[in-house]
Amino acid sequence: MSKPIALQRVRGIVVYRNGALGDTIVTFPVLQNLRLAFPHVPLHFVASEEVGLLAQTCGLTDSVVSADSEWARKWFAGDAAGMRALVEGADALIAFTSEDDELEETARGAGFGFIRFQSPTLPANTTIHIVDHLLRALNGLIDGPLERIPSIRLPREQVVPARRILDESGLRSGTPYVFIHTGASSRQRVWPYAVDFARLLREKTGCTPVLHMGPIEKENAALEPHEVADMPILGPFTVLELAAALSCAAAYVGSDTGPSHLSAALGILTFTVFSGNDEGRKNAVVWSPRGQRAHALYAQEGQEWPSPEQVVQALILSGVLP
Repeated sequence: MSKPIALQRVRGIVVYRNGALGDTIVTFPVLQNLRLAFPHVPLHFVASEEVGLLAQTCGLTDSVVSADSEWARKWFAGDAAGMRALVEGADALIAFTSEDDELEETARGAGFGFIRFQSPTLPANTTIHIVDHLLRALNGLIDGPLERIPSIRLPREQVVPARRILDESGLRSGTPYVFIHTGASSRQRVWPYAVDFARLLREKTGCTPVLHMGPIEKENAALEPHEVADMPILGPFTVLELAAALSCAAAYVGSDTGPSHLSAALGILTFTVFSGNDEGRKNAVVWSPRGQRAHALYAQEGQEWPSPEQVVQALILSGVLP
C-alpha cells in the first residue's frame, strides 16, 4: 500500500470511534488498513475502554484512550491545550462523528494538521454494508485494495483463562460446544427460539449448547430459570473474557448484536439470525457480521424468524460438529 502526500510524514494517528461492541468492531478494518499502510506510525484508538483494550491486545493499535476519558471531554469542550497533552505527538485525526467546525478548530489547535470526519451512520435510503461506509474515511489516504473484513486473533495467553471459566461451568476440556448468545440490546432483535434451538441441537447432534447473557441482554433475554436449569449459562463477561470463551467454541449462534460481530472477527464459525420483518431484512444487508466463516440466516417466506430446525440443519451441513 502506498501513502498519499498528506500522510507521508505523519508522526501519529488518532482514530476516534465512540460506540458499543458491534459498532466498534465494524470499525476494525479502518485500523487494520492504517496498520498495514503505516506500520511504524503510532496508532491511538479513542473508543470504549473494553473494546479498545481488545484492539490493543490483538495488535490493531498501540494505545487506547477511553472515549469517556478526559481527552474526549476536552475535545468536545474546546480545550485544545488539554487535548494535545493527552495524545502527545499525534498529528492526524480520523473521527467517526458528524463534521463540526468547532471540533475541527479545537483539533487543529491541538496540533492535528490532518483531520478527517466520517459519519458513523449511513445516509438515509442507503443500503451498503456499514463496513464499506466506514472505510470511506480512508478515501484518498491509502492506494490499492482495502481489507474489508474485521479480523483479529487473540494471543494464546488470553485464551487460557477461559478454560478455567468453562471448566467451572462443567465443560470438560476438549468438549465441543456451540456458544449461543441469547439476547440483544433491542428486544426487537432477540431471537425467541434460543432455548428451543439449544435443546434441539443437543437432541440431534449430542453437541453441548452453552448459553450466554451479557449485561444488557439480561434485561432483554426472556430465559426462565426452570427452562435452562440443565444447561451451562455463562456471562456476563468483559469483552476480553467473551473473546476468549468464543475462541474455544466449535461454533456460535446469535442474533443481530455485538457478540456476533466479535465471533465473526475471531474467525469462529458464526451464524447470525435475522428476523423476517422490514428492519430485519435491511439489517441483514447493512449489519450482517463479516468474517471468513460468517453466515447470515434469514427467515423463510411466511416466517417471522428462522426456526430452530433451520439453524440446526445449517450447523450440521457446516461439518464442524463431531
